[in-house]
Amino acid sequence: MTALQNEHQRLQEELTTLKEDEKQAREELAALNARPLLSELRRDIDQLEQEKKSLLAQLEQFHGGDEQEQVSADERAEIERQWRYWQRQARIRGRICRDLWLRCSEVLPDNMTAEELWRAGVVGAGRTVSLLMTEPRCACLTVTSGVGGSTEYSTLLTGVAGPA
Repeated sequence: MTALQNEHQRLQEELTTLKEDEKQAREELAALNARPLLSELRRDIDQLEQEKKSLLAQLEQFHGGDEQEQVSADERAEIERQWRYWQRQARIRGRICRDLWLRCSEVLPDNMTAEELWRAGVVGAGRTVSLLMTEPRCACLTVTSGVGGSTEYSTLLTGVAGPA
């Protein structure tokens, strides 16, 4: 019986050792499997090089080669001059719009909201507002109905900021 107990004890210890060895072997195998194979790396590199060639060919097609049209200094100066001109026009028109709105809003009640203006028919509902600069600091404001294009309101505004 003692011999069987000794044998059982020895086998238990051997089993523990084998389990530890198995655990270590699994960890090593997992580490090896985590690294890609050299053949997979080569295949991925070849695939990426093909994609790169394809993208470079598409880029070449879009750019039309290395012949890119350069803008001369004179053309650039003219474009910048036109840009400044149109920026100035936009600022002037913004100032005219603000002046016009201030003059138009002088006749409206102070506590009237945009929704109330809409309901009252002052804005929207097919109406258009046009401003015609008649002289450097005078303008004609016209409100036209969308139905039949008849003029509902027209007035002459003086002192409006216009192009200088």
